[in-house]
Amino acid sequence: LIKGVDVTHKKGSLEVTKLEEQHKQFRAAAEHSFDHIIVTDPNGKIEYANHSAELATGYELKEIIGNNPSLWGGLMPKAFYENLWHVIKDQKLPFIGEIRNRRKSGEEYQAELHISPVFDDKGEIAHFVGIERDVTKMRELDATRLEFVTLASHQLRTPLSTLNWYSEVLLSGDIGKQTPEQEMYTKEIYKASQRMVALVNDLLNLSRIDLGKI
Repeated sequence: LIKGVDVTHKKGSLEVTKLEEQHKQFRAAAEHSFDHIIVTDPNGKIEYANHSAELATGYELKEIIGNNPSLWGGLMPKAFYENLWHVIKDQKLPFIGEIRNRRKSGEEYQAELHISPVFDDKGEIAHFVGIERDVTKMRELDATRLEFVTLASHQLRTPLSTLNWYSEVLLSGDIGKQTPEQEMYTKEIYKASQRMVALVNDLLNLSRIDLGKI
């Protein structure tokens, strides 16, 4: 006590006030986020969800709060969830990955998932904060891009092969000897065609890498 004031009590009140202010700031930021955000207890029971969580999953807040993320999840292999829990609960580290979920309507969607543990003063896990970002449209665009690149590359190979073949025939002299100037131009055409073939092959290899085939 200093001059009749309980310093310990005053300090505790200030800490509570600070925590309440931080909580208000978090809620304000979360409610204005386009990402789907939830907060759970250490066992995965949902204690908070923002409006974007309703929009993303199709479930109302009254259906989400008190439930767990399996309400819209559970579509990934068992090993995926085992690894997720091992990282965030045993190792106490953030988890980052991509997950497939299902909305209330039955429609499936792809999401980038970030889960971070929140610790109390003793270093024990008090909460988990999960953030999902719907990347379904992005993945569809990626697939369309890959399909276009693959198709265009295959279509380009046919005329390039024809150009190479005719250039080789001209250079071989099988259909008549060329003048030095004609031969120079034919060689330039042949070299340019070879460079184009190499570029097309690179494009095809990039497509195979994106598809996981290399």
